[in-house]
Amino acid sequence: MKRVFLLAILIMVLVCSHASAKEVTYERVRNAINRIDVEDIKNSEVLLENVDPVDGQYALLALIYSFYTDFYTFIEEDKNKAKTYNDSAIETAQKALEYDYGLATTYSIVAEGYANKITGPFSGIRYGRRVSDAIEMAEAIDPGNEHLAYLQAKRYLLAPSLAGGDRNKAIAGFTKLTELNPASSFYFAFLGECYKRSDQELAQAMFQRAIVLSPNNTWAIRELQ
Repeated sequence: MKRVFLLAILIMVLVCSHASAKEVTYERVRNAINRIDVEDIKNSEVLLENVDPVDGQYALLALIYSFYTDFYTFIEEDKNKAKTYNDSAIETAQKALEYDYGLATTYSIVAEGYANKITGPFSGIRYGRRVSDAIEMAEAIDPGNEHLAYLQAKRYLLAPSLAGGDRNKAIAGFTKLTELNPASSFYFAFLGECYKRSDQELAQAMFQRAIVLSPNNTWAIRELQ
């Protein structure tokens, strides 16, 4: 079966086109990357070096940087690259907002980026308000935004209980996301992570589903070894 390098095509569109950021939706991008394998994703990074976006493309570029942040956090486990992409996602999303492209997804990326910087009480004090302000803006624009729902589910999963972490809410959040986007290997891997402490059998089933959707999902593969 012919391999389709969808993320490469997406970035090529970013490099070559002048589409308005208002035409860019989270769903369009997420659907394009759901089934890309690790090799494809890494090969597509080369194209980012040639990106010189005009004002209407910052929102799309921020979304791509956000995806690479999670790719290197959860799939490749490369903290340095994840940090670099996270910083780029914040900077680029803020640039998009300077041009008044007030997409809920863009505000969600800002919130997600600052949330990723919170590693303890001091960073929580520094970045917590920025996270909550950006989430508030995203909710005001589109409370049903998929990236916002993903951010909230991820925060419930990763945050300690004293900081609002709640695995039951994380399970509910990622279950809803898999219903909205049943082709997402990434969401099923997160759902497997949610179940690891409470139901190992169900966790393995979710990781297996992630691999069925994307045989090169190394995160799910690691969990089943």
